[in-house]
Amino acid sequence: VAAGRPYTISGSGTPGAQDATNLTDGIAGEDTHAYDATWFGFYANPGMDPSVLNSPEGKGYVIIDLGEKKDLSQVRIHCGNNEPSGVHSPAWFDVKVSDSTDVDSFEYVAEVPVKDSTTAEYADMAYWAEVDVNTSGRYVMISVQVNGTWCWINEIEIYDAQ
Repeated sequence: VAAGRPYTISGSGTPGAQDATNLTDGIAGEDTHAYDATWFGFYANPGMDPSVLNSPEGKGYVIIDLGEKKDLSQVRIHCGNNEPSGVHSPAWFDVKVSDSTDVDSFEYVAEVPVKDSTTAEYADMAYWAEVDVNTSGRYVMISVQVNGTWCWINEIEIYDAQ
């Protein structure tokens, strides 16, 4: 139900292809660490001016407008790891829902399990992080805690309960 839907991203900065990426176009990038304009980077460099960051204090979000209230069953996020180049799995992704765009009105639904990019098995890969949900709402917020400087995603899928 997220395919082709509009979304907003936290922060004022535009690093990591924010203007070129389409997170709801239904096209996930290759399962590789060749990050190009199809990948969006949450950027949280503590040494930079916060006004150029999209993840101040290491936290960012994407809010997707589903157009109307929907009963939801699953959320999937295509994310990437490349430990050698400093692209880590996030510390976590959270799913929250609301019927309003007010950031403070979102209610926590679930944490999305992620791979530990510091282990050899997952140090260099892209993968789908997913969680089943049983909730409803018009707006879905995917919150992220960046684990290091970068967190890369290139597609978000949300499924209805039907």
